[in-house]
Amino acid sequence: MLRLSTRLPLLAGCLAFSGLAPASAAIIQLEGTNVNGVQADWYRDDVPKSPSLDGNNTWGTDGYHLFQAEFGTEPNTSIDPFLNATQDPASYAAVTAAPSGANGSAHSLSYALINDFFDPFGTNIPSGTAYRSGVAANTETALFQITFSIGIADPPAYFYIGILHDNAVIADAPTHLRLAGASGDSGAIALSPANGQIDYTFFRVTGLNNGDILTLYATRGAGMGNVGIGGIFLDSSPIPEPSTWLLLSLGLGALVWHRCRRA
Repeated sequence: MLRLSTRLPLLAGCLAFSGLAPASAAIIQLEGTNVNGVQADWYRDDVPKSPSLDGNNTWGTDGYHLFQAEFGTEPNTSIDPFLNATQDPASYAAVTAAPSGANGSAHSLSYALINDFFDPFGTNIPSGTAYRSGVAANTETALFQITFSIGIADPPAYFYIGILHDNAVIADAPTHLRLAGASGDSGAIALSPANGQIDYTFFRVTGLNNGDILTLYATRGAGMGNVGIGGIFLDSSPIPEPSTWLLLSLGLGALVWHRCRRA
């Protein structure tokens, strides 16, 4: 007879194969950063991207929110009553201000330039920012929530959350970012000193379940004032071809079923 320590993993496998597996816990970790490298060219596919994420040499493939970047050809839409954003939302995620989170936004011709989504090889447009006001020095505050609606049969293995920051007022740039959910936390990620040239920070998330909510936190530096970001990008790992899934499922299913019967 198999020991209990052996039977438990097999039971989990049987449940997974039957579609009754318990919900997994999200794992949130830093995927990488791009500091003063890509800068404006987040959507030009002729500019090398690091980290590469989904491999198509652009960021925000699944969706993006560029706060107050309103000087280009994109229309402004509203995701909150106070917050205008140029956006192409992902089908699986909704971005909203966190409770006691982002409460203002701004734009300026002096802010760093970014690619215009509809014409990435044309004239760049000034970026904008969404922020929380009145934050004390060296204090973390919530900015945004990302709610996931994962209704597809074969979700991607990884979801990537990209943050555009250090694009506006240097004093308002965060010193740390953190992405956390009910069951996962990236921990505070220290950022490079702000210099007004765009930086990007990317998180990789696995084990998401339908309805999971992730909260983005930012830490204010010296002095009381605003702390904010310029945008949020959403990407995911490529989904294998159906034939690949079928072969993998058949092979795994046969193995699990055989082991379950023996258990």
